[in-house]
Amino acid sequence: MKRLIGLTALCAIAGIGCGDDDGPSMMDAGMDAVIVIDTGMPVDTGMNDTGTRPDVPTPTTTIGERCTAARGCPGPGEDCLDESTNTVGGTGDPIEGAPAEIASGLTTSSFLDGYCIVRDCDLDAEDAGDEPCGPGASCLEAAENFGVCFADCGVPSSADNGTCRDGYDCLAGANVCLPGCTEDAECRIIREETNGVPGIQAPADCSARPADCGGTATNFDRLRWVPESESDIACDSNTFRCEFSGAAGASAGDPCEQDWDCEANGTCFADAPGTPADEAFWGEEGFCAKRGCNEVGNGCAAGGSCVNRRLGIDLCMPTCTVGAGSNPEDPSTWLGNTGGCGEGQICFWSGVAAETNNGFCLPGAENNDVTTENIGSTCEDASECWSPFGEGNCFTSLFADNDLPNGYCTVIDCGAPGRGGENSCGEGNLCVGLGSDAAPISLCFQGCETAADCQAGLGCTAITEGDAKVCFPGCSETADCRAGETCVGASATELGACE
Repeated sequence: MKRLIGLTALCAIAGIGCGDDDGPSMMDAGMDAVIVIDTGMPVDTGMNDTGTRPDVPTPTTTIGERCTAARGCPGPGEDCLDESTNTVGGTGDPIEGAPAEIASGLTTSSFLDGYCIVRDCDLDAEDAGDEPCGPGASCLEAAENFGVCFADCGVPSSADNGTCRDGYDCLAGANVCLPGCTEDAECRIIREETNGVPGIQAPADCSARPADCGGTATNFDRLRWVPESESDIACDSNTFRCEFSGAAGASAGDPCEQDWDCEANGTCFADAPGTPADEAFWGEEGFCAKRGCNEVGNGCAAGGSCVNRRLGIDLCMPTCTVGAGSNPEDPSTWLGNTGGCGEGQICFWSGVAAETNNGFCLPGAENNDVTTENIGSTCEDASECWSPFGEGNCFTSLFADNDLPNGYCTVIDCGAPGRGGENSCGEGNLCVGLGSDAAPISLCFQGCETAADCQAGLGCTAITEGDAKVCFPGCSETADCRAGETCVGASATELGACE
């Protein structure tokens, strides 16, 4: 499904855990798909009066059309998001370094001329490839588990805003029309971490929940004006995005403090100061990447590659070679192997068959002191699990909430090339791919002959074609369970549970 979220934790989008306690939720994998892996003011842009490019057909949907609350919208079930204004800065929330003309604050408009939407669309249907909003619109998660239909914007481009009206941005990744910038000042006002509390808190946040701001309603993060000497960031009158040329020679994976420390129109991902270790992912130093690199004219700088395997969005990421320098026959060479990436990173397979430059560097490696394979062992944290190539993890959920209540040590992407082949999980264990993608995520499972070989609560069952059995939260028949247990709820297409 398309989600209106910031990319604050790549592993959450990837759905691969990346060192957190809960592990991934793979409810969409489906047992029938399991396989064994062996190896304010409108700007004149010269567009027509609908705000679309002359060479791109106008969407037939009325979602996204102009409206007012009094006039309403023409389509069934549609509501009007009326044009509204918002003031940033001013008394009580000053903009440090702002020019005199906006010292009292900057007032901007949002949803120019109104915008027709449909509320509470079916996110699950969107995820399944259906069209809950009809042709020409998409269901976006605008709040937790609450979808809204927004107008599609056609083929993404770095030169214009597709089929969107003036004042709207064709949002990279989601490819829908949402309010964009209309003047440069909007791009030069930023709110920075200044209050020592992880995350960014605005005055409204601290006023509503002082406890989240150190107990004081006025302890919010401060606004700052970005001078031209720091960045050339400005509002592009064709894309309605804040754009900048970036730092000379910058590339994906570079350390950064601000977006403009990265390549042109890149993004600096970083954990906020004070983020707990078990929640940290990017690190405080910052990590450069760039969204929407699939757009024409928005490719990656040298040293970066446009990838999206399990990310949910196209990103420029630094390239690497999976398993570079390791010996497939010597598991000791797999430990601490980063494939050429930086400290604390993994070389995550991009899904291509090439022998070199077949991965991208991703923060979140688990390089610990465990040197002996312990697939299937109980655990509370990834640090307790064997972690070749930094991809060991501790799962407490796999196909259902808490179906691995005692934890389960595994290794992610064991089926990637350069990862030891059929022995990538250790002798007697199995590397299993989840999903029907050309390059599915794969996991290590403990091999077994009976359930007595497995930790309590698990069955010993075959989940792939063939006779090989693994320790798994499920069963096909009572013989898969421990003595005294019965397999309940199993069918020809569904696994049951040992009870």
